[in-house]
Amino acid sequence: SNAGAIAKLIPKLGELLVGEYKLHKGVKKNIEDLLKELKTMNAALIKIGEVPPDQLDSQDKLWADEVRELSYVIEDAVDKFLVRVHGVEPDDNTNGFKGLMKRTTKLLKKVVDKHGIA
Repeated sequence: SNAGAIAKLIPKLGELLVGEYKLHKGVKKNIEDLLKELKTMNAALIKIGEVPPDQLDSQDKLWADEVRELSYVIEDAVDKFLVRVHGVEPDDNTNGFKGLMKRTTKLLKKVVDKHGIA
């Protein structure tokens, strides 16, 4: 399901924040923001998931698919980050999360505008 992908990702990102990683302040802030956005998206996905598929409009379907895709991209970035973080200057990762943040925010804005989700 669409919701599953993000639900799996939330604790993973949370782990990044509590783990003993030497996170650059900017990266930490980016991850915290990303986490907040994902929780909101997850709530939206759960709502969309409660609508019978034949009553779901195509825009919602598209959005849900985009979110699922994005969650895989984020998961991939997190996995790479975890692999690299042990021998890499943390600064290397700032841009990665910034870019994801932009994509996530844009996607979230789409659904927020449409559904008026606060």
